[in-house]
Amino acid sequence: MRSTDGQGVDVVLEMSGSPAAINFGLDVVKMGGTLSLLGLPAGHAVTIDDYTRNVIFKGVRLQGIIGRRMYGTWQRMLALLRSGLDVEWVVQATFDSLADFHEGMSRFDKHEALKVVFFPEGEAAAQKRLR
Repeated sequence: MRSTDGQGVDVVLEMSGSPAAINFGLDVVKMGGTLSLLGLPAGHAVTIDDYTRNVIFKGVRLQGIIGRRMYGTWQRMLALLRSGLDVEWVVQATFDSLADFHEGMSRFDKHEALKVVFFPEGEAAAQKRLR
């Protein structure tokens, strides 16, 4: 919110299905903004914190996105992870600020990083939210 002078972001792309991430997305999306939801939450349900403020009064557009083979590929990936597939190497660059956005995207564009992750409020704060 500091990076947007308290206005929030236009669009949030939530791909984890984590209730904490979904609610964080609702906290930071601006009035009239869009929250695109791709991730599947465990148990198929999410509790939205402060629904009145973060959805109704903000006029947020919630957009569900579904892929043609999404469930099959999720099940296959879960099986691979359970069998010990190492995916830690996929995230090849992390940044603790959106101020580094252009640097991160440049590394991605130059194929110097396969996946770039931004922690707008810092990685420690993001990890704390997930607990």
